[in-house]
Amino acid sequence: MEIDRRTFVAAAGALACAMCGCAGDANTVGPQAKGGEGPNLDVGTLADYPHDGATDRFAKKSEVIVIRRGDRIFAISAACTHRNCIVRNSGTNLRCPCHGSRFDYDGNVTRGPAKRPLIHFGIANDNGRLIVDKSQSYNDLSDSGSYVSVRAQPTTGATS
Repeated sequence: MEIDRRTFVAAAGALACAMCGCAGDANTVGPQAKGGEGPNLDVGTLADYPHDGATDRFAKKSEVIVIRRGDRIFAISAACTHRNCIVRNSGTNLRCPCHGSRFDYDGNVTRGPAKRPLIHFGIANDNGRLIVDKSQSYNDLSDSGSYVSVRAQPTTGATS
């Protein structure tokens, strides 16, 4: 069977589009809550964060850093606002290994080249599990959805 050039190019284009669509779905691994789908990430329980400080154990895979300060636990983006490299916890601040930007534990820039602060994600206490919702973003901790109080009782469900 012979195919003219126009038919071949159209078929090749359709195949390429179909493959890109499938590859996009296959790579949508992203953060997920246990047993669920979507932008949610289960980061453990309140007991997993007994002391002030930051943990970057979710940074590489899910681009989330969980921080406890006083009676609040919150989550911020691990993606540097300069070039999206994953920042690391240095013990006193967050440092970008690519270009040297530094952020305090609130996500504020303390040294450039980054100019914008790190994004705060929504977080909720869902029956004792801390669930980060990356579809909700905040500029700071002024909104109650941007942190979980350590003394708070679990709610019946996380907002999505």
